[in-house]
Amino acid sequence: MDHDYRQLKGIHFLRLHGSHLERARMHGEILKRPIQQGAIPALGKKNEWIIRRAGGAFAWGPLQNAAVAFYHNLLIPLMSKSLLPRDRELMMTLAEAAEVPYKTISRAMFQADGLMLLSRLSIMKYLFKDFPAQELPGCSSSVVHPSLTLNKKMLVSRNQDYPVTGPWERETTVIFHEPTEPGEIPHVCVVSAGLHTAGLTTMNKAGLTVAAHAHFGRDVSVRGMPIFVLGGLVASRAKTLNEAVEIVREHNRYANWTFVVSSAKEQNAIAIEMGPKKMAVRSMEDGLLTHTNFFHTEMKEKEALICGGRYHDDQARVCRMRQVLLANKEQITPSTMSAMLGDHVDPWTGEERVLCNTLSVMATVKSVVFSPEEQQLYVSTRGRSPMGLGDFMKIDVNSFWSDKTSDEEWPMIAGNRPKTPGFLPAVDEYREGYRIWHMESHTDDYAERALVHLRKAQALLPTDPHLSMQVGIVGLKLGHFREAITHLEQAKRGKLVQYLAAVCDLFLARACDAEGDRERALKLYQTWAQYPDPRLRKAMEEGIRRPFQKNKTDQIMLDMQFVDPIMY
Repeated sequence: MDHDYRQLKGIHFLRLHGSHLERARMHGEILKRPIQQGAIPALGKKNEWIIRRAGGAFAWGPLQNAAVAFYHNLLIPLMSKSLLPRDRELMMTLAEAAEVPYKTISRAMFQADGLMLLSRLSIMKYLFKDFPAQELPGCSSSVVHPSLTLNKKMLVSRNQDYPVTGPWERETTVIFHEPTEPGEIPHVCVVSAGLHTAGLTTMNKAGLTVAAHAHFGRDVSVRGMPIFVLGGLVASRAKTLNEAVEIVREHNRYANWTFVVSSAKEQNAIAIEMGPKKMAVRSMEDGLLTHTNFFHTEMKEKEALICGGRYHDDQARVCRMRQVLLANKEQITPSTMSAMLGDHVDPWTGEERVLCNTLSVMATVKSVVFSPEEQQLYVSTRGRSPMGLGDFMKIDVNSFWSDKTSDEEWPMIAGNRPKTPGFLPAVDEYREGYRIWHMESHTDDYAERALVHLRKAQALLPTDPHLSMQVGIVGLKLGHFREAITHLEQAKRGKLVQYLAAVCDLFLARACDAEGDRERALKLYQTWAQYPDPRLRKAMEEGIRRPFQKNKTDQIMLDMQFVDPIMY
C-alpha cells in the first residue's frame, strides 16, 4: 500500500495507490476523525430527520416510526442488493478503517437515491403518496469550448449543492486515485471526508470530467446501480464520451440523474440525462454546455415539478451561467469561472440576492473549476457554504505532490466579490439559519433558532425582497402573524418577479386571515385567482372559499433555498 497526505488551506489531500479496497482502507485510516465528525454521520441520519418533520399525516408518531422502519429495514436493504460485491466490500472496508458502523456508511451513500424513492414510492399506494420531495441535492455545471476561452483550453465549472451544510464543506477532501486494477484510469475527485466515490465530481487522466446532477422524476425503481457507483465507473474507466455513454447504457438506475461529461481530447461535452431505464444525450451548443437540475431532452416528460420556486431557480441558474460566459466570450479564464460559481445575481431582476434564483446558494458545499487538458483544478478554500464566495486553490495534478510551496504562498484565484454593501454578513447570517433548519431539525426549537438568524440577515439587507419574504413565511409558519405581515409588506416594496409576487400575496393574505382581517385577505386572493400556475391558483381559490386557519401553518413546508414553500 502506498499513500501521501497533505493539508493545505484547510483542505485534505490524499494520494492513494493500490486496489480499490486498499485505497478505501487508506482513506478511512488517514481521515478517521474527520470522517467520524463530517458529512457521513449526518447523511446517514438525513432521511430519518426528513421523515420525522415531514408534517401532515407524518406528524403522527406511529406513522413516522413505520416510515423510518420501512426505510431502514426494507428499502435500504432492498437497494443494497443491487450493489456489486466489489462495492459492498469497499464500503465495509471503509467503515472498518474509519471505525464507523457499516449501516451509517450504507445509509449515507444511499441517501440521495433513497430520498428520491421515498418521495415517489406509494407503499401500498398510500403511505408515501404525499411525501414531499424536499432537500434533494442540486448542482450547477458549465463546460466552455476552447474557442471561447482566453488560452484556448477547455474549462469546466461545478457547484455541488447539497443540504448537509457545515460538516460537508468543513472537511473538503481531494483524492488522487492511482488504481492498480487493469483498465482503471488514474483520477482526481473532490469530495468530503469519507465519501469514497468518484461519482460526484471528478477529472481523470484521459481528460474527462464527470459531474452528477439530481432530478426529481415520476419514474423510480428499487433495482438499479447506485448513482455514486455508476459515476465512479464513468470516471475511472471512460476515455471518450462514447465510452461514458456506453457505461451508463449498460446499467439501470434507481432514480433520475444527469452526468455532465466533458472531454478535453475531443473538445466536446455531453449531458447524459437518465431515468431508471431510459436515457438521452445532448451536446454543446454555441460552444457551451450548461446544466442544473432539469432535463432538456425528452426525459423532461417524466420529470416532476417539486415547487414553482425550484423550477424558477433551476432556470435562473442556467440563464445566469450563460449570461456570464457569453459576456466574456473568447476571454474566459479560470477566474471568470470561479467568480461565476459565487454569483448571487438574480438574472430576472439584475439584483444581487441572498437566496432564490441565484447560482450560488446556501447549500453550495463544493465549488470547483477544471482545466482537463492541462490537468489542473481550482478548489474553493472557503470552508463554509456558499463555497464560491471564497478564494480557489490552484492544483496541478502532475506537480502537486512534488510542490513544496507553503500554505501562505500557494497560488490562488479569487472567488466572487459581491458588490452590495452588507451582503456577505447577511449571507453568513442566513446561512446559519439555513444550517440550523436542515442540520438540527431533530431538535425541538430548531425553527425558532433559525428564524433568529433570518431576522438578522433581513436587518442587514432590508432591500432584498427575497429575504423579507422568507422571514415573513417562516414567521407565519411559527405563528408570528403580525411580524409576517410586516415582512411580507416589505417584500412587496422590492422588485419581485410575477410568480414570487403572487406567492408573497398568498402568504400575506393568509397572515391577514390569521389576524382576522378577512376583507384584505379576500382582495389579495382575488388578485391572483386567475393565475396560470395550477397549484398556486388552487391555493388562491381555497383562500377565497374559506379563511386560512391558524392550525394549518404546520402544513407549510420550507426548503429555505427557495422563497416559496414546497407545499402551500
